[in-house]
Amino acid sequence: PPAVSWLYEDDGETTAHERGDFRVTRFTLTTAGARLELLRELEGRFELPDDRFVVVVHGVDGPPLAVEGMPGAEPVFDTDAGCLRLTGGPFERLSLTWP
Repeated sequence: PPAVSWLYEDDGETTAHERGDFRVTRFTLTTAGARLELLRELEGRFELPDDRFVVVVHGVDGPPLAVEGMPGAEPVFDTDAGCLRLTGGPFERLSLTWP
């Protein structure tokens, strides 16, 4: 089954969230063979001025063959830690494929 998590965001400083200025993001992770897919679904009207993400994938043996769906993705593979770190812009569907 897919793994699902939620992230709540607001400005953290004011009571604007009481007027609906917040965002809830649902992340759904699925895997199939050598493919990993992360979906991002937004609810709410809160927007960040710099909506960038860092996605870390643990337990992989090397860098992916293909990265799709994250604008400006900068993948870095850490051989010692066995993890992939992707930094990039907002996404709806991030797909990673290994050989």
